[in-house]
Amino acid sequence: DLQSEIKSAEAKRDTLANKRETIKVQISNLDTLMSNARLQWTEVNAKELIFNDSEFCCPTCKRDFEASDVETKKSEMKENFINDKQAQLKRISDNGKGYTDEKANLEAELATLEEIIAKGTEYISGLTKKETGLKADLLIANNEAKSQVKPNLDEVVSVSLSTNIEYLELKKDLHRLEELKFDIPENNSQELKDEKAKLNSEI
Repeated sequence: DLQSEIKSAEAKRDTLANKRETIKVQISNLDTLMSNARLQWTEVNAKELIFNDSEFCCPTCKRDFEASDVETKKSEMKENFINDKQAQLKRISDNGKGYTDEKANLEAELATLEEIIAKGTEYISGLTKKETGLKADLLIANNEAKSQVKPNLDEVVSVSLSTNIEYLELKKDLHRLEELKFDIPENNSQELKDEKAKLNSEI
């Protein structure tokens, strides 16, 4: 029925609403990851190679290496530093791009959900208005049906007379008259008999 349809639509909308909130949390987490990635990239990119003099001397006798050896080692260290730095920056950039792409997909999904939820809410609103209208129509129909029921004539007359003062007074008088007894002795004259008959006929 209509009520079941409304409840089913509301349940589906609520499920989508919960999913929407989950996506919003995921997007927020991705924003945090992207922000951290940008900071990390900036920190790594700002790093500079710093040579330590102790690295260019004999650890035992502390004698400095030959100048040519020092330059060779510095060149190797610099190359390794640059390669490592570039690898870190690339990894950070790749992660950041992944976060960006995932966020874009979630935002597209969120937009679709928002549209579906809005249409669902509109649909539920329409069903609710329809239900309200049907209830109102049913109430009107019931009231009209009740008003069209023909009253029982005897009941109407009885109710009307029960509140009519003049009728009630007459009814009392009649009751008193009915209680009167016109007992006339048998040896009464014909005149008394005629009077009794007259009184009885008046009653």
